[in-house]
Amino acid sequence: MMADDREKRLAALRSRVASKLSQEESEVEATLIEKSGKKRKESSIIEQARFVQESADMLIDSETVKEAVTIATKKVEEAQDMIATSDLKRLRSLASLLILTGSILGIISGALLMTGNPADLLNTSLFEESSAVDYAGDVWEADTGDSIEGALVELLDPETMTEIRSTITDENGFYRFNQVSTEESILRVSKDGYQTVERYVNPGEAGERVITLALGEGTVIEGEKSTDEGWSVENAVFLSSAIGIFTVFFGLIGVQASIEASRGKKYRRTQYLAGLALFSRGLIIFGPALILLGMIILIFSKKQFEDLVA
Repeated sequence: MMADDREKRLAALRSRVASKLSQEESEVEATLIEKSGKKRKESSIIEQARFVQESADMLIDSETVKEAVTIATKKVEEAQDMIATSDLKRLRSLASLLILTGSILGIISGALLMTGNPADLLNTSLFEESSAVDYAGDVWEADTGDSIEGALVELLDPETMTEIRSTITDENGFYRFNQVSTEESILRVSKDGYQTVERYVNPGEAGERVITLALGEGTVIEGEKSTDEGWSVENAVFLSSAIGIFTVFFGLIGVQASIEASRGKKYRRTQYLAGLALFSRGLIIFGPALILLGMIILIFSKKQFEDLVA
């Protein structure tokens, strides 16, 4: 009897211990599961944080790249602008040089005109006119056309009416003066029983040299005194000097146009001055051609002038 009770108490005790152990195992397992879940959760949070950090880093790197690309593009554009500007500056400098060269040629030409003496040129063998020529003609009777022998033929100074040379016609009515001045004179032909004829002649020029005498008395005036004294050396000197002064003046304007082109401030003013410099006539056509070429080049580089940039 006692043995049976003991066995029952032992069995009950074992049952309680087993139940307690089973409960503790369940609690331990639940704790482990909970801890494992927490670890997984923590691990997931860490991974998410790491992903966010990596994404942020990638975003930062992308912004950096974009900024770098923008900076590089800007620098490339600036470099292109600098190259274009440099080319235009070279064109402007070339135009300035051409205008300056043409203007200097004009100044040199003007100086030569002012310092040269046209009298020296006119006195050379190329332009020298003979100062003495032979002058001859015939004297005829007006009514019959027969030659008149023994007529007195005189060359007179038209201002003082003094005799310069004289001769007598031969049997054929022919007269001749050797080496007389080419300046205008009065040819007077007279003979008893005939009217005297006075004619204004220029021995250096071709013209009618037959004198006809009519029967009668008195004096017949033929022709008029020439009012055109021709182009004198003094006039040539004055004209040459005047042209030289104007040529130098416009050449100096061209030099100023070259300076304006080099400065690059006023485009229209530069072109106006260069246009006036065309009248400098350097070597007749060569200087103006250089200036005109410079003006054309300025058209292509006009964006370099300050008044057109704005």
